[in-house]
Order: sequence, then structure tokens, then C-alpha cells
Amino acid sequence: MTKSKGFDINAPLKHEEIDELIYLDANAIIHLLDPSQSRHSVYLNFYQKCVSSGTVFTYSTHVLEEVLKYNRKSYLKQFYKNTNPSITNNFSDSQIRLMNQNLENSIVNIERFLHTDAEKLDFDNINSYENIFKIQKHSPRIHIEDAKHLGIMYENEVNSILTDDNGMMESKGFNIYGASKDIATDYAKQNSNSFIDFNATRKVYK
Repeated sequence: MTKSKGFDINAPLKHEEIDELIYLDANAIIHLLDPSQSRHSVYLNFYQKCVSSGTVFTYSTHVLEEVLKYNRKSYLKQFYKNTNPSITNNFSDSQIRLMNQNLENSIVNIERFLHTDAEKLDFDNINSYENIFKIQKHSPRIHIEDAKHLGIMYENEVNSILTDDNGMMESKGFNIYGASKDIATDYAKQNSNSFIDFNATRKVYK
């Protein structure tokens, strides 16, 4: 069975190593848009390189939901840091409205950034749910949230993902682009670095 292939975005990837369609995981978007992230420049450089060479990026509502959860958690951590701990559980209506407005703005800004170079994929399809179970059947160690991303991708014939999640390497038949340790290690030990074609992915899950 075709295991997934890691591609280290810290490496000088060649043209034949970069797919023409790549799905953006939530953590990739966070790295792209947040300069405080340790790998911000690595992800931004790779993103810009791909766009300039004609790669189309994709994402989904599921990705935006995960980013929203992250942003909410970050906002609350900042709130707790700057507020008397004795009142952190007593949010006023105005504080809640401000937080919700900030979260809404964060998603608007993300979609504005992605609008030029990325396409949103559909998930309102029973086949996408069936694909989740197919992926978990072949990759039992993969997390359900990761399988959901891969199910959306598979339904839309996308088999490459930009992510910082080592867990994606548990999948079968996908191209995993990123800068994490497991992805970099897998890239370093490959003999052939051309990416997996979607037809090969389809054979895994037929």
C-alpha cells in the first residue's frame, strides 16, 4: 500500500516535487498569517514560491472552524493574562461582543488573504463522510479531525496538504508538505522525490 510522502519545505524543493493543488491545513494558515509563529517565514516563503510557479491552494470550512477555535483560545489566553483572575469567569456582554467581533474579523481577514490564490472546497456531500471512514480504515492511527481534512481533499481530487501536523504522516497515498520533524525525516530518506499522483491515491482508496 502506498504510504504518504513527506516534503520538507525547508529544503530547496524542485519543480517536480511540488504539486499543482495543495490543501492548507489550519496550522499552515496560522503560520502564514501570524508573524509571531516560529515558522512564519518558512511557510510564507513556500506559499509565495508555489503561487509564483502556478500552484493553486485550497481550503475548507472545516479549516476555518479550526482556525476560529485557535483564535478564540488565543484571545482568551490574552484576556486572562491582562485581567484579574478573580473575574475572568464573569465576562460582560460588551467583552463577549468584542471577542466575537474580533473572531469574525479574523476569519474575514483570512478569506481576504486567501481569495486571490486559494479555492474553498465543499464538504456538504455524503461522499466526503464516506471518505473519512475509508481513510481511517486504511490508516487506523490517524486522528478523526485529520481524516476529515483528507476526506474533503479526496472528494475534491486533491491529495497534497501543507501542514505542521506530524500525524498526517500516518495516512496513506497523500503528499504531506511541512517543516515538522517527521515530515523532514521522511523527505530526507526518500530515493524518489516526485510527488504522488492522484491516480495512485485513488487506487489506495478504491
